[in-house]
Amino acid sequence: MVGRPFPITVFLQRGSSFTIRSYLEHWGEGVRGRFTIRDYPSVLGPAYHEKIRFARKARKRIRERIHAARLRWIRAFPRAPKGRIYLFSDIERLSVYDRDRAGVLYETLASDPGTRLLLNDPRRTLCRYELLRFLHDLGENDFNVYRVTERSVPQRFPVFLRGEDDHQGASTELIESPESLARELAAMTTRGVVREGKLIVEFVETRSDDGLFRKYGAFLIGNRIVPRHVLLSKGWMVKSPTMDHGLSAEALVAEQMAYLEGNPHETALRRIFGLANIAYGRIDYGLKEGRIQVFEINTNPTVLTRRHRTDPRAPAHALFAALYRSALDALGDGAGASDISGT
Repeated sequence: MVGRPFPITVFLQRGSSFTIRSYLEHWGEGVRGRFTIRDYPSVLGPAYHEKIRFARKARKRIRERIHAARLRWIRAFPRAPKGRIYLFSDIERLSVYDRDRAGVLYETLASDPGTRLLLNDPRRTLCRYELLRFLHDLGENDFNVYRVTERSVPQRFPVFLRGEDDHQGASTELIESPESLARELAAMTTRGVVREGKLIVEFVETRSDDGLFRKYGAFLIGNRIVPRHVLLSKGWMVKSPTMDHGLSAEALVAEQMAYLEGNPHETALRRIFGLANIAYGRIDYGLKEGRIQVFEINTNPTVLTRRHRTDPRAPAHALFAALYRSALDALGDGAGASDISGT
């Protein structure tokens, strides 16, 4: 039984609130009043790193400044009313330095007796590169990932390039050989593209028996797995629900509804989220011979937008909206602040 719903504060990067605001505006009747959205610069302070750099030579002064900054955060941040939930999102888009600062904020909120629940510890969450490398090393993913700056030659081809901290998908077509990869990297440098923050990803074949590529997406919201969608395409890079797939609207809706109602990968997905130390986010994945192949976990995913009301898959979106709302209502119910924090 779900008790009283708790207010939720969401931390995210400046300029990226559309992901949750669109849901609250067009689907969030009855829940939008529970949300407060704060961007990281307004909470952490954009110029604090300059003060730290100035004091770097004096270790004692650094400790004193960090302590003073922590006190300022506590005083500046409104005291949480009893039962408040805090969600740290957009973690993959934070700099290393800001992740550490967000971690201090996390600790500060954890020590506040008014905090009911914390989701996603910024210091423990595995972002794209670390997560994919870890899953490969564990034997979960059949493909590996490399930073361009590693100057490592992938073990298997084809590969493609993509950003480490964006959600734009592949930035190249499939690259079939080490020689082609070297040419692509040289051309990237010639175009003035910075090598830092770029990944080389080994391609994994996830084509289904009907010749279509399927990308599955599912949310973890606290301790609930909520299936979101199945995106289909004849091409290997699946980004949009409108990509060519040759299925009728009826068949597409039926497949979406079966996925949402069946939640077929719930147990495996819960385990993967646990490995990533993530308690809120959307996992995108494919299936290879029935085995999950994780592409990424987005800690600030788009929930729902206005266009989903007129989309051919509207019945599936409505079902997801109900499941998402139910999971929100259950957040913090019967759980303390340390019970769901990406563990």
